Amino acid sequence: MATSVVAAIDDSLTGAVALAAAGDETAFARIIEAHHDDMRRICYVICGDLDVADEAVQAAWSIVWKKLGGLRDPARLRPWLVSVAANEARQGHLD
Repeated sequence: MATSVVAAIDDSLTGAVALAAAGDETAFARIIEAHHDDMRRICYVICGDLDVADEAVQAAWSIVWKKLGGLRDPARLRPWLVSVAANEARQGHLD
């Protein structure tokens, strides 16, 4: 059931991805609202520190904003976002 909920969220954001990639800040805010908490949890699991996790997520959102147009498959949005956030958490953890 959790998989179907995630799929429904991703499906509803498919149009938002294209709009956000074109610079629509409202569409990007919808994406953030849908995925921020998941990204924060992943970052926390990786680094074990809430402050570092929050910094990693903020850094990830900056990267996502710049690179969203390069996302080839909008249906893969969530895994891509999580991987960007995880990479940022790993970098913060190593510092």
